[in-house]
Amino acid sequence: AAAAHPSEQLTGYLFRIVAATRRPPFTRSGISTRVGISLGEAARAAAYLDDRDHVLPEDVRQVALPVGAHRLILRPEHEGLRKEEVLQSIVDSVPVPLV
Repeated sequence: AAAAHPSEQLTGYLFRIVAATRRPPFTRSGISTRVGISLGEAARAAAYLDDRDHVLPEDVRQVALPVGAHRLILRPEHEGLRKEEVLQSIVDSVPVPLV
């Protein structure tokens, strides 16, 4: 398969996820732009491994937790929460584009 490329809608989706991690009241620091780029690269790799030349929102959702959860910094009063669950709820809150 050729290299997988994200569409403009998918790139916007990635950036909306990154931005959403910076808004919840339980995070002190969301994922960085650099982690957002890594998320896009991981999604491209997932598409490539599935023998596709395009990236789907499902690829982003598949790699979001392993790539980004450990990068969240929670507020001290919320450190008992699991970062994977926090990020999953954030990803679930971002509308999935139709690509």
